[in-house]
Amino acid sequence: MTDQEFAKWKLDHATLFRWGDTDLAMIDMWRSAFETRGYSAEELGDASLYLAQTAARTWRAEHLQFILDRVSGRRLARLQMQRDEEERRHEEEECQVCRGSGIANVPHPHNIHDGEWVYPWYECGVACYCFRGQRVLENNRATRDRAKEKAQRHPDILVPREVWTFAFYELRNPDWQRQVSEKKSKQKTEREAMAATRQQDKRLGPLAKLMKLIGRES
Repeated sequence: MTDQEFAKWKLDHATLFRWGDTDLAMIDMWRSAFETRGYSAEELGDASLYLAQTAARTWRAEHLQFILDRVSGRRLARLQMQRDEEERRHEEEECQVCRGSGIANVPHPHNIHDGEWVYPWYECGVACYCFRGQRVLENNRATRDRAKEKAQRHPDILVPREVWTFAFYELRNPDWQRQVSEKKSKQKTEREAMAATRQQDKRLGPLAKLMKLIGRES
């Protein structure tokens, strides 16, 4: 906020509430508080007009406090709107890793042998890198903190296990993407084998019928 912008707002505010020269000098002392918070002249003008439209403030200190509260409140409201919009946008964009759940199912480290994910391909869940994954982490931490506090008074209360972050998991199993890809390839091969076998059944008929034909020929 420039000197000219502040001087104009100061005069507008004093005129709006019919303040005198001594009040103008007092308003100069407010500037430090406004600049510390990074207020703009537009924000101050909005606060002055809103103050004039609401119940009258008897004391000058009430004016200062109202302006501080008004601008801060408006900023918080805008910030919340931005966060809500960001959440809405992230909810519309489905993550390809966790499919929008926030939890990514990855090869269980106990099921990795010599760098290979072995059958029966056990999985574990880790907090995804995406927006929903970070919310999962925040909720898990908050739940664990509350449970720890209660456990101090009631030792029988169980504290939920900590959800792993993707970064922590990848330190233990950096080749998880290759392992998942190879598993899918193996499952595809199995499906193809099953499909071919069913086609063979359809072409040749049930084994019982075939065995009867073999018996007659023998």
